[in-house]
Formats: sequence, structure tokens, C-alpha cells
Amino acid sequence: MNDIVLAFSGGLDTSFCVPYLQERGYAVHTVFADTGGVDADERAYIEARAKELGAASHVTVDGSPQPFTALEVGSSGCLALAASVKP
Repeated sequence: MNDIVLAFSGGLDTSFCVPYLQERGYAVHTVFADTGGVDADERAYIEARAKELGAASHVTVDGSPQPFTALEVGSSGCLALAASVKP
């Protein structure tokens, strides 16, 4: 069985992806990036939903906003943000 990491929100689309990928032979490891838009109850729901769906593992990571150092418009006209994030 191959491992795969799925960015997971607990919503309809990502909840569908877990069994879909499992049926195709993947051990699905879910990750939720908490950017501050959910409260503790919602985080708990997302973690429980991953477990309910049979994810091999689930991790919630801190995805809180980092300070931005630059704004620039690329050749496509899209606005890009450059974060000052240290590895």
C-alpha cells in the first residue's frame, strides 16, 4: 500500500477523497492547516471526521498568517504575496 498525504478540511470534497483513495490502494494521511479561521470545536470535528473516515493518520498544523514582506503582480496579472518565513 502506498502512502498519500491529503490536505483535509472535513468538508464534502475532501471527505469523499479519503475512501476514494483508499479504494485505490492508498493509506491516506490527512493534514489540516489551521489558519485561524476555525475554533476548537471545528478543529475537533475535522480531526474526528478524519478518524471516522479511516485516515491512517491525521495532523493539524499551525498555518497562521506570517508577516508579509512584499506584494507583487506577476506576468499573469495575479497578485502574489511574499512571506517572510524562516525554515
